[in-house]
Amino acid sequence: EQFIGMLNKISASVERINTIIKHMRSFWSSSDGEEREIFNVNAVVISALSIMMRQLSSHGIKVVTELSDSPLLINGVPIHLEQVVINLVNNSMKALDAVSRKDKIITIHTSIEEGDARLEIKDNGKGFAEGVPKQLFDPFFTTRKPGEGMGLGLTIVKQFVEEHKGVITCKNNPSGGAIFTLTFPISQTNRVND
Repeated sequence: EQFIGMLNKISASVERINTIIKHMRSFWSSSDGEEREIFNVNAVVISALSIMMRQLSSHGIKVVTELSDSPLLINGVPIHLEQVVINLVNNSMKALDAVSRKDKIITIHTSIEEGDARLEIKDNGKGFAEGVPKQLFDPFFTTRKPGEGMGLGLTIVKQFVEEHKGVITCKNNPSGGAIFTLTFPISQTNRVND
């Protein structure tokens, strides 16, 4: 019975590994087959926050949105950018959970800067004690405690950003916390409408 129990545990662990690998493959698979479209970055931010807002509120986190008055139209897969926003906001939430600060705030700002769509997500958590690690976006790198993450979230975020021909950078927030900045080329449709 003990041997059968061990085999069952091994089988369950293998199945879990298989599920994780399938999940990872779905993220890393080429988006060539996905339908690309022109979409508004602001609408994606609002959609992502509608999914996260109840959870953020239960964690005592206030979200400040400073969205551009002009639509920020880019070419890509909206659900992928929504996953980017959810992942970054979720990371900020976990960072804020680790601090005993009265006012826990995540600010999301969008704008047009030098002809590009700009999306900034910042929190007032503790940031990176020794500066932003160079390997921050590398697979399996994590700043969390063992068992708290696989270190794939920011790698997937970076891939989705680059899929939209964008760039992502990170720096410490001078008032505490981290700032992630994403820039994307604005679609020609947006340029014509401006």
